[in-house]
Amino acid sequence: MKDYIECYEQYLSFEKGLKHSIKFIALSFCEGYICNDCGKLLLPLICLYISVSAVAALFIPDADLLQRIMTIIISIGTTQVLTKVVSIIFFEDDLNKIFLWLRDIHRIKEVDSINRSAQTNFQTSFEFTKIIPKILIFGYLGSVSTYMSYFAYVGKVVIAVPGSMSDTQESLIFYCTHQFMSNIAAVSLICVTDYIAISIAIYIAGAFNILHDMIKCLNASEFIEKEKEFIKTIHIFHNELTENFKNYLNIFYYPFTVQHTSNICLLIFIFFLLNENRVFFVYAIFLIILAQFGILCCFGEIFRIKTGRIFNDLYMTKWYELDIKDQKAILILLQGSQKDFGFKLAGMFDINLVMFVKVIKLCFSCYAVLHSLT
Repeated sequence: MKDYIECYEQYLSFEKGLKHSIKFIALSFCEGYICNDCGKLLLPLICLYISVSAVAALFIPDADLLQRIMTIIISIGTTQVLTKVVSIIFFEDDLNKIFLWLRDIHRIKEVDSINRSAQTNFQTSFEFTKIIPKILIFGYLGSVSTYMSYFAYVGKVVIAVPGSMSDTQESLIFYCTHQFMSNIAAVSLICVTDYIAISIAIYIAGAFNILHDMIKCLNASEFIEKEKEFIKTIHIFHNELTENFKNYLNIFYYPFTVQHTSNICLLIFIFFLLNENRVFFVYAIFLIILAQFGILCCFGEIFRIKTGRIFNDLYMTKWYELDIKDQKAILILLQGSQKDFGFKLAGMFDINLVMFVKVIKLCFSCYAVLHSLT
């Protein structure tokens, strides 16, 4: 461990936890055909089954409006989980490449200021990743518990058994048990998948902070004699960071697209429910959907700012004091960082705080139109 910074052991424990989470999703704890091949299909099939079960609850004869809307919300939410599970299983090798790259960044560099920056930023990233599971479990489990308690109390079902058209009142205990197990499975998967996506994003954000600190070091007098070597190091680090960030965006392209698009529909349903049925659990569902939507927009805004800052930081260095060859190297870096980038919806629309405000306005306007028609 002498070749790595102090927080490397903490990163290894973090990586180990993520790899265990990925193995849990892919059911690849042990070698064999069942675990490595057929096992990867089990959790996606469970998600698909829960989604179909929620849709089946729409056909319960005595279901009221609140019950039907909640079945639609559960079905859409489970579809979000399904896309995340499939993406993590399908891109497992790409995730391992990101882990190897993060390991390499933890190596001790020749420049002490860069080592201090890496230590500070990755230590902060690690502290944030320890908080994430608690927030996810509290938020998702709390919101699901509220609506499960309500429907169990009133004796209604929102997750039926596909193909079973028996009277729900006669088999209420069976249906409630089935509903409870389905919800627990869905909450477990969404907590694990969101933890993987958010935690990796936090570490990549830390890597961007290290790059900004490296660029600022170009103004320090201690780098005058070795600027050529240091500019080359920045160039390599910038390319690796950009490549791995784009790899991350590729892994979660479909999950983010499905999640963002479906959350817009969910918010319209929730606005309608808040007006028609002011039951206590509706507020919990509204908060968790709004938080899920807002967190993705916040991360999109953060990465767009960080990628946009690279060009400004390079331009604000004392590039004019460098010789011609070094100025050309800086020019190549400027051209490579000229355009900022971040999360995109379907590869077209920027996911940021501007989108968050516009979507909230759009959802409220759609709700107002629907309300005027009813």
